[in-house]
Amino acid sequence: MLLTHGLKGFVTTFEKQDSTMKTLPFIRHVIGTIALGHLVTLGAFAAEQDPGQDVLMRALRDELDRSMHMKLEGLEEPYFIQYSVVDQVVHTVYADTGAVFRSDGSRSRVFSSEVRVGSYELDNTNFGGGGRVGFRGRRGGRSNTTRASLPVEDDYLALRRAIWLTTDNNYKRAVETLTRKRAYLEERNTPERPADFTKMESVQEIEPKAKFQFDRKKWESLLRELSGHVHHRFLPQDISLSLIVTVRNRYLVNSDGTQMRRGDIGTVLNVNLEIQADDGERISDERSYYVRTPDDLPEAKVIQTDLEKMAEQLNRTLAAPVLDNYLGPVLFENLAAAQVFHQLLGRGLAGSPSPAGGRRRGFGGSTSLDSYLGRRILPRSFQVYDSPQTESFPDTFLAGRYRYDEEGVESKRVDLVKNGILRQLVMSRTPTKEFSESTGHGRSTALGGSARAQIGCLFIESNDGVPLTELKHILLEEAEAQGLKFALKVTALGTSASGSAKDGMAFFGRFGRGPGGGLTEPLYAYKVYVEGGREELVRGCQFGQVTLRSLRDIIAASESQECYNQISSTGMTPPSSIIAPSVIFEELDLTKVEIERDKRPFLKAPGAR
Repeated sequence: MLLTHGLKGFVTTFEKQDSTMKTLPFIRHVIGTIALGHLVTLGAFAAEQDPGQDVLMRALRDELDRSMHMKLEGLEEPYFIQYSVVDQVVHTVYADTGAVFRSDGSRSRVFSSEVRVGSYELDNTNFGGGGRVGFRGRRGGRSNTTRASLPVEDDYLALRRAIWLTTDNNYKRAVETLTRKRAYLEERNTPERPADFTKMESVQEIEPKAKFQFDRKKWESLLRELSGHVHHRFLPQDISLSLIVTVRNRYLVNSDGTQMRRGDIGTVLNVNLEIQADDGERISDERSYYVRTPDDLPEAKVIQTDLEKMAEQLNRTLAAPVLDNYLGPVLFENLAAAQVFHQLLGRGLAGSPSPAGGRRRGFGGSTSLDSYLGRRILPRSFQVYDSPQTESFPDTFLAGRYRYDEEGVESKRVDLVKNGILRQLVMSRTPTKEFSESTGHGRSTALGGSARAQIGCLFIESNDGVPLTELKHILLEEAEAQGLKFALKVTALGTSASGSAKDGMAFFGRFGRGPGGGLTEPLYAYKVYVEGGREELVRGCQFGQVTLRSLRDIIAASESQECYNQISSTGMTPPSSIIAPSVIFEELDLTKVEIERDKRPFLKAPGAR
């Protein structure tokens, strides 16, 4: 149930994405709700099973039926429309240094409308605008999905009016985009392109509505006690605890005939500690407990012990020497290994076509690994697959778990890498040249929007795995063979804090430079000396260029695996889980971080005087 290094604080306002969002009121704590985007359904909620008795479902279905006959003179009607709604209640408690800074709840309904005109072979999507300035949106082109707020009351006519206005605007944009796309394709020699959309069978899946009573006073008391204990005992420069409980009902209807309602509930307890060294380097660590309901959290004593260990480790790091430079073998142990695979491989395993009229960036950016299909990207002992319906590993609740994606397609296991060779990609309903069928991986954020292919629960395995203790011996043997006095071991990759949860700011991590583009700085790194195996903690270093090619230089892996629940602090991607073995890279380059930093405060904290 313990998720580490996953969620860096929270924001309290929803960033307005486009002009259609002008009527959307501020939605508090969106980052926390994004973290709970795909949770296991709880079956104990009593609610109506008949969608005809659900006013919101009826309004969505009736307005969709009417909208399918929209038509501007001389232009096509829509061939596909999809509506989705995220109807949620969010309970939040923020505590810092022994005091509660915020405790409240919010209710919202966020509506997403997707309108496609043309045909499955050619429609208004996957278009980069032909280089037109300001032509923006999904995959380099204008998005075919528009978001807006809906009334939180079950007023049938008010709901339909809001749905109608959003759909009407979306349709006008869709026919304009399709006209431009056709003109662009007629004027240029373009390579043969895949179809723009895939047909799928309809799904009828109506789950009970999620309901939950939140005992606010109880959890305020717990967070106050925990944050105060760590603050008074260890005196970190900053400490914050955040509890977010989200009760969410997702709706989806489309012109294929799909009708879905899914009730979810989930809880994240996040703690962040930050200290600052004499040279100005800020070192922060976090722990997040990711469960279904607050009652599933560990006992207070267990959490307190975890936080004490975390504070002690940070203080040891504070006193550690700076690593000037290093070139040699590196062991990524447990959590760090899963983070490495997420940063170097995770996004590239999603199939995504190159948009017409738009530039497709190389694999240093955000495009897929389709050009690597049939090629070896890992040692031959490695197997990689994505299994979104796996609920836990072994007893850790997987953040990336889900049954149906945001396009109404049931997820399935996909074998991606076999014997080190890339064989498949996870797919949404948007085909590529290589793959035309969805694998149920069309995912969006917790607040809706355009769905695109994304991993869910990614498993990395090695057929030649060895015990973790033996992995250290292999590391030292390799260092000795390279004529080194010590090797390097990394147990966690870090992020950099840029705000405070109590002020409503998000902690935005220093992410890697995209799949294949680099790794974040080590949070906990150790010199491991060849003579005697002694370990010495170091800090203040960063990796040189680490690319997809580096994965082929893995020389050993453990038989055991570690789970990393990845939750984007920016909300740009849905939650995912990476389960991976510890690994040794034959040779990586690390150097001292050379940046100008702020000085430490001149006065000690009030509690330290």
